[in-house]
Amino acid sequence: MKIKLALFLFLFFLLLPASALAAKSASQSPNTTKLEELQIKKEQQSRLLQQKKDELRQKLEAKKATQAAKLTELRQARIRAFWERLQKRLLAHIERLEKLIGRMESRLAKIKAEDSSIDTSNTETELEKAKNILADTKIKLEDTNISLEDLLISEDPKEAFQKVRATIQEIREDLMEVHSILVHEIGIIKGLRVGQGEAIPTSSVSATPIPTLTVTPTPTTEPTITP
Repeated sequence: MKIKLALFLFLFFLLLPASALAAKSASQSPNTTKLEELQIKKEQQSRLLQQKKDELRQKLEAKKATQAAKLTELRQARIRAFWERLQKRLLAHIERLEKLIGRMESRLAKIKAEDSSIDTSNTETELEKAKNILADTKIKLEDTNISLEDLLISEDPKEAFQKVRATIQEIREDLMEVHSILVHEIGIIKGLRVGQGEAIPTSSVSATPIPTLTVTPTPTTEPTITP
């Protein structure tokens, strides 16, 4: 009897920790599951938040690109409009200078007809030089007009602007040189004092600078011939 009682107590104490551990594990299992579920939800929310951030960034970048494209188109339109106005003014100024040269040549022809001994070759040479400069200036204007679209869509707008600026500067210098030649040669013609010269009306031209670029205007007063 004592042996059976001892065996029973031995088995009881042997199985008691195992059953307690099982009960403890069973009591902890729901908490562990909840923590795992919370962790999964947290990860899902984090992914959703990151996805929303990415979508928002893409929308902002697309909006920014659209605004930049609109700004570029607006800037291009303004440059085109400016160039058209500037080209018309410069061409009108060139035409007036060409007419002035024509009248000066007519005056020289009249002087030689009245006195063939008068040497007008130097003045004729200078007037021919002035006409050639004006012809080259027209070519520069036409070349810029043709290449303007390529310049506007250039990947380097700064370099494109520099090219336009350089062309305008060259044209300005050309017109200044022609102006100087005509002023000097009109003085020579006046000094001849032969016949009656036809007065040539004055005219002016101004060059409006391209935005962000400063271009000095061409002379605003053209020379005149008086008897």
